[in-house]
Amino acid sequence: MNSSDKFGAVFVYICYMRKITILFLFFTFSLLSSAQDKVVDSLNSILRTHSNDTVALKVKMALGDYLEIFRVSFWDSLLVEAQRIGTTQNQSTIINNMGFIYMNSGELDKALECFEKCLKIDSENQDKKNLSYTYHNIGMIYTNKGNVQMALDYYLKSLAIKEASGDKKQMPQTLNNLGYVYSNQNDYPVAIDYYRKSLALYKEASDKRGEALSYNNIGFNYVKQGDTINGLEYYHKGLAIREEIGDKKGIGYSLHNIGGVYLEKKDYKNALEFFKKSLEIKTEIGDKGGVAQTLSALGATYLKLGEVDKALDAGSKSLALSQQLGFAPTIKDAAKLLTSVYKEKKNYLKAFEMQQLYFTMRDSITNQETQKLSIKQGYKYEYDKKAAADSITVASEKAITQLQLQKEQTQRYALYGGLILLLIFGGFMYNRFKVTQKQKVLIEIKNKETEIQKEIIEEKQKEIIDSITYARRIQKSLLPTEKYIQSSIKRLKNND
Repeated sequence: MNSSDKFGAVFVYICYMRKITILFLFFTFSLLSSAQDKVVDSLNSILRTHSNDTVALKVKMALGDYLEIFRVSFWDSLLVEAQRIGTTQNQSTIINNMGFIYMNSGELDKALECFEKCLKIDSENQDKKNLSYTYHNIGMIYTNKGNVQMALDYYLKSLAIKEASGDKKQMPQTLNNLGYVYSNQNDYPVAIDYYRKSLALYKEASDKRGEALSYNNIGFNYVKQGDTINGLEYYHKGLAIREEIGDKKGIGYSLHNIGGVYLEKKDYKNALEFFKKSLEIKTEIGDKGGVAQTLSALGATYLKLGEVDKALDAGSKSLALSQQLGFAPTIKDAAKLLTSVYKEKKNYLKAFEMQQLYFTMRDSITNQETQKLSIKQGYKYEYDKKAAADSITVASEKAITQLQLQKEQTQRYALYGGLILLLIFGGFMYNRFKVTQKQKVLIEIKNKETEIQKEIIEEKQKEIIDSITYARRIQKSLLPTEKYIQSSIKRLKNND
């Protein structure tokens, strides 16, 4: 067989295999579609045949979960039904779903409001299982807001309940999120420890999506420690699983992380390729937070390649989207990028503005006192968890209470110190006032004495002048006048 025959045979074989593959995929998709239709039909059948309001509500909720309906209006209509029926447990589940929708769209305040409503309902019902989920969800909100202390507190409360009830299905999610908190505090060994615990539980439960998440997180923390070899190995393990199960969101994040390693290794060509693929997938699925994150990384790569205008465009888009979502970490990254971009463009005023924003976001995320409290709470949990099922919650609450007491004590000392200083200053001012008043009185007395002395002197002078005048008058009256003396002398001469 010559080379052209070989090529023809190979071509026919490839076409044949493609047909087989297409037929297999079509058959598989038909089975899956058929199975999905059967589930939906079964639920709709129950909905038509049951008149009980509570049953109907639960069927509608099941349909919403199964079909992954991400419309707030759908769940809001179910909430109205649940409130009419008065089933508070169903209300909590519905509000929880609404919270997730808000969180995925970046509306964190609305999501937090929903989860806090769930918390109130779950606490009143003493529903430990739902309470653990709600604690976890609130922890996620505070993580995205960059409030480490609150995030850690709620995750630990959630984990305590799950561990006490043996809820191994949900425990790895909280362990993963605890790892994320420590990772953000740059405590990578502790973060990896939490991720390995979650990975073991995910494998035990045959949860592929969770496995991929843990692999990705372990890889990220190896990279942060400078171990890019182990980092890339774990990233690719995670990416392979995500491609296997068709997890588009996960694929987007794996591609982003691999691009990040290449950026760190100064392989800008590969970094750009992976970031662009990541951005394409995240944009396609409407992952706004992911888009903001990858735009920032893409901008950093463009800047390294000297394409300043492209870096400015990507960084500006990332910052605008991050601020819209209120995601502190991505605002920090975008501000850092734009600081460098504006310096390159010699726009030092904008560079200074971005640098200040970067410092603000950095300080809000990695506050040193918060970091100390987080580590203290985390290790307290590890040592005390065998003592009681809820020991972690007690420990974290005690730590927070102690911090509040210390804060109040410091405030009291500051207040007392301020009052003492105020009293000292007031005493000094009063003393000065009294001295001034005394001096004023003494001056007035002195002036009065001077006036009196003046009057006495003037009176004495007047008396002396009057005495002199009087004496002269007497003298004049006693002494003979000149005319009288001359007359007397003349008369004596005549007598002679």
